[in-house]
Amino acid sequence: MSGPRRPVLQRIRRFKTRIRQHKFLKDYARYGSIEIAAEFAGVSGRHVHRWKQKHGWFKRRCEMALAQYLDRVEGTIVKKGVDDLELAALTFIARHRIPAYQPKPQQKDVMHRHEAAPGTAVTITHIKVEQLSDAELDQLQMLLKKIDAAHMLQAAPLEDVLDAESTEASS
Repeated sequence: MSGPRRPVLQRIRRFKTRIRQHKFLKDYARYGSIEIAAEFAGVSGRHVHRWKQKHGWFKRRCEMALAQYLDRVEGTIVKKGVDDLELAALTFIARHRIPAYQPKPQQKDVMHRHEAAPGTAVTITHIKVEQLSDAELDQLQMLLKKIDAAHMLQAAPLEDVLDAESTEASS
């Protein structure tokens, strides 16, 4: 094929591609899944990723479609929590919108020391107790009782706590 037909075919292909892209975006905003939306649009997920790399406008529209999806899902959860008083929905709302209910970062100080007879490995782990959940603290206390070391989890005397706080404040 040569001559004037070639530009016409390119325009038709581009037009079909735009139709698929717009269909994908509509379904992506509805389902929030690239694979599902791509299947409905009649393209592969790889096509979508290529379009996102090649066209800045398409990447931005994908971000907007995903934001619409997430907003709709969150709105549905909030509606169920507020109107139906569903515990799972209320828990979700609390964890995502109320700072006091947001999970604390799990930063545990871990130190490994290997000082044992050849062929035996010993691991010692140091964990800040305030980072443990109530369930973890209960389990730890139960284990310490089993090995007759429950005293290790007792609260420090108040004067020790005050001394430690004043030392941290001065440094």
